[in-house]
Amino acid sequence: GEFPMAHFLGQRRWQLALVLMVTFFVGFMDRINITFALPLMAEELATLRARHPSVGEVRGIGLFWVIELVKDRERRTRAVELRNRMVQLAFEHGLLLMGAGENTMRIIPPLVITRDLVDEGLAIFEYVLTLAEEESN
Repeated sequence: GEFPMAHFLGQRRWQLALVLMVTFFVGFMDRINITFALPLMAEELATLRARHPSVGEVRGIGLFWVIELVKDRERRTRAVELRNRMVQLAFEHGLLLMGAGENTMRIIPPLVITRDLVDEGLAIFEYVLTLAEEESN
């Protein structure tokens, strides 16, 4: 007898490929649970801005955030040295920050980030911000 699955696979390879792709994608999507991170990051970064006068604008959408560092919020004087020192301190403490422009930095966590890592990253961010602010005063 003929093996029915062999005939099916021979005639419908694209359907098998599609099934495998969907299976992989669904498995990957199960690992992505960022719904907790979106409001959490927005709230935490707004709180951070309220506690630190050197944080100017905080802008973001989804998990892509940009934080502006300023010497004076009213005049929006760029805090270039503060931003550069923060990037260095963050790296030394295990957090990778990406500069953007002269006085802003990007925060772009991976889609598979966990709540614990969001909390840890934000804690390191605030810690190095505090250190850099103290050094600059």
